[in-house]
This record gives sequence, C-alpha cells and structure tokens, in this order.
Amino acid sequence: MMISKQNKNSPLCNVKKQIKPMITQTDYALWLENTVNLLQQKKYDSVDWENLIEEIEQLGRSQRRELRNRLITMLEHCLKLYYSHYHLDYRGWSETIKRSQRELKELLEDSPSLKQYWDEIFLDCYAKALESLRQNPDYQSFSFPDYCPFSQSIDQLLNQSFLGPFCHCVHLEHSLAWFLL
Repeated sequence: MMISKQNKNSPLCNVKKQIKPMITQTDYALWLENTVNLLQQKKYDSVDWENLIEEIEQLGRSQRRELRNRLITMLEHCLKLYYSHYHLDYRGWSETIKRSQRELKELLEDSPSLKQYWDEIFLDCYAKALESLRQNPDYQSFSFPDYCPFSQSIDQLLNQSFLGPFCHCVHLEHSLAWFLL
C-alpha cells in the first residue's frame, strides 16, 4: 500500500519511520544495499539520511582509530626492538613493524587526508605505546625514553628498510642516528 503525501502523519507512516532505524540495527548489509540503490535511483526522499550521515561519520572515526591503533602497535614494537635485550623476539617484532608499516602505508594511500591527523596524534600514540610497555611486567626492567626517539616523519617511519642493520643489536640508539631525531 502506498502512502500518499497527505497521509504522512498516519499511523502506518509512523510505523514505516520506525522500521528504517531497526533495519540498520538488525541487517546492516541490507540497509547499506537499500541505501545505495536509493541513491543510485536518485530517490533522495526515501533515503534514511539520519542513519546515513551517522554511518559516514563513523567511517571517518573508524579510519582515524585504525591509524592510531596501528601507529601505537608499530611504536611499541620499535621500542621493544631498540631498548630490550630479548634477542629471540627481535624477528617477531621486526615482522610486526614491517606489517604495520605496510598497513599504515595502505591506509594513508586510501585516505591521504589522514596524514594531517598523523601529525596531531603522533606524540600521543608514542605516550600510549610507552605506557603500555611500562605497565607490562616483562618490560619494566628496561629504560624506555620519555621523549620519542623516532622521527615523526611519515616517509621515514614507513620506509620498509629502516630495520635492516640493527636486528641483532641491543640499545640501538647510537647506531641508528639517521633514524632517531
């Protein structure tokens, strides 16, 4: 049954308005598919704008959260690699750093505007990585620097080869002057 414009306040129309938000909660994929179809057909009056706007905002927050989490992980592993003496773990940390670099590069290629956000969050991410390591009993005996010893440069940090020569060194800050600030 079609609802005419004169019946917008009818109980049936109110039920239809209540169903739209429920679809986003019960079948997100269906809601996305329906929304895309409505937009492609230019049926703008039928689009669930409130939820669409909310979803677009969530996407932006999600990408920023992903950047933040991947950067924290990479910095944690860089600190472990540079400042701990757990030689048997170096390879795993190196692999995690390389994977984080690759994933961060892909994220920044997909959304170049996140590079600006990188600058805003970098030092906070370092502080979170440092806090995480200092709270971990396995790393409390190591002296991690309060200041960030790594360049904040995206290009430098995401360079795949920056780990090469120091995988077998302990306290590498002296041999990595080109990488450190």
